[in-house]
Amino acid sequence: MKFTSDEIVKAPLADVFRACTAFETFTRLARNRDISVERTDDLAAPGPGMSWTIGFRLRGRRRTADVRMRRFDAPSGFVAHSRSGGLDAVITLKLSETTPNTTRMVTTINVQAKSVSGKIVMQSLRLVRGRVKRRIARRAAAFARRIEVDWRRQVRRGTG
Repeated sequence: MKFTSDEIVKAPLADVFRACTAFETFTRLARNRDISVERTDDLAAPGPGMSWTIGFRLRGRRRTADVRMRRFDAPSGFVAHSRSGGLDAVITLKLSETTPNTTRMVTTINVQAKSVSGKIVMQSLRLVRGRVKRRIARRAAAFARRIEVDWRRQVRRGTG
């Protein structure tokens, strides 16, 4: 099952990439939502091989996901793989410059069942697919607007 969001962000490519790879910020935000995030690699700089163990509640049960960065192509995007129970997901971020101060941000999440329990989860996910797609689209749009606001603030201060 594939979920895709496509946003035009009114900010330069480098700034959008920086915001999309601010992993410490995402970790802090996740913890505020009662999601545990533990970095499990020893890399000093962002790149392939980065990995996390993420704990969260879904449908009343505590679950974990292991996430590993497979490709990290600054400033054009990245590919990460996630495994949780019987589900595997590939998360792809593609960034492309449309004009000097405008960036297209395409995020794709491709989820596949790898076991019987994963197939059961996928079946329930199919039932709420439209709701999940709308939720992903709303969050991607909100994130794009946040990047724009932050970039405009930097430009006004003269640091962008």
